Amino acid sequence: MTTFNTRFSIGDELFTVIPPNKYKETGWLVKPETLTIGRVTAVLTDSPGIDQSGGIEFDNYKEQHKYEENYMAVETGIGSGRVYPCKWLFNTEQEAIEYCRLMNEVKP
Repeated sequence: MTTFNTRFSIGDELFTVIPPNKYKETGWLVKPETLTIGRVTAVLTDSPGIDQSGGIEFDNYKEQHKYEENYMAVETGIGSGRVYPCKWLFNTEQEAIEYCRLMNEVKP
């Protein structure tokens, strides 16, 4: 049995960032208020895959390794609200500001 710890926990109050809209009218922004974590979802995929030497290959049978954490906040809805990836959540406003600064410097 595999056990693991998530970066954040239920009840944590965190800052989040807002990515640019699809029209790139704004850059990355820090959301001005904190969010309270109400749901944590972690998905661990670790599959050695299966032999597909007999013909057509399917992606879902290939070797796969992935770990993903996502969070939902009380303020934006649990179950049917917004899902926040781990990389968009921060303990402090300063960490969120720094992330936005770095992301806004990246040229597509």
